[in-house]
Amino acid sequence: MMNDDVQKHRQRIYVLEDHIVQLVAFVDADPHKHGVLQLSISLGDHDHFVGPVPADRAAGRVQIVGSNQPHTFASGDGPTAIYWIEPECRLGAQLQGAFLRDAPFAVIPHDLLADAPLDNFVAAFVERWDGERFRPISYALLASLAGRLSAPENPVHPAVTRAVRFLRTLPHRKASAAALASHVGLSESRFLHLFKEHTGTPLRAYLAWKRLVDAMYAVLVDGRSLTDAAHEAGFSDAAHFNHVMNQYWGVNPSALFDDERYVLEPVLAYQDFDAVRTPA
Repeated sequence: MMNDDVQKHRQRIYVLEDHIVQLVAFVDADPHKHGVLQLSISLGDHDHFVGPVPADRAAGRVQIVGSNQPHTFASGDGPTAIYWIEPECRLGAQLQGAFLRDAPFAVIPHDLLADAPLDNFVAAFVERWDGERFRPISYALLASLAGRLSAPENPVHPAVTRAVRFLRTLPHRKASAAALASHVGLSESRFLHLFKEHTGTPLRAYLAWKRLVDAMYAVLVDGRSLTDAAHEAGFSDAAHFNHVMNQYWGVNPSALFDDERYVLEPVLAYQDFDAVRTPA
């Protein structure tokens, strides 16, 4: 049986191929950043708090943080769902165009989630749903949000979309910038510029995030050790994996996988969110 401190700080983390969802009872995170967008949703009437430093946090029930933006986070007085969404997918482009543009953070109107199955998220947390049971409600929330947003004014450049899809076919995503640029018929410098312009994050940071997800799958699904998972995902060694995990997640891998506060649920079937979204 969990003690009170573990119960207060427990988290349920669902690792899907194209996004990750973290359900938290309580968190107060030091400055960190992700190579993807962060969308946070209070699962109740309480606010949570996001900003560059604790003294400069904004309060809101739904908030978004741009890719690769250093930030702090506090969950407030109730459970919170934290999404990490790839910036090059259609919803990523919609969210950036509607709320971020050149801003690092934004508070989103809560009524955009009026049709989202938020009660199910609370049930998933309290009842400890496994990944396969959680998967459809996660995509339902994303589709509900996408359906309430306008089509992006500046859609992601087709070359960036093709490169990301090509990247998904490669073993452990070890592609270089030169290889991706060649695949889409651009110079390396032009491709790197387009990638950052349309996703808000440098390719190197994006690849680091994808390798984190690969390593998590290797541990959770294939039973690899942290060292083997790091190598298989394309990290130079376990120390590199540890550094990137701390930078992007704010916790080291051994704590994430061994601490009873964290329960990770892999979702094995890949599903591209762009293929299941509700049309805008």
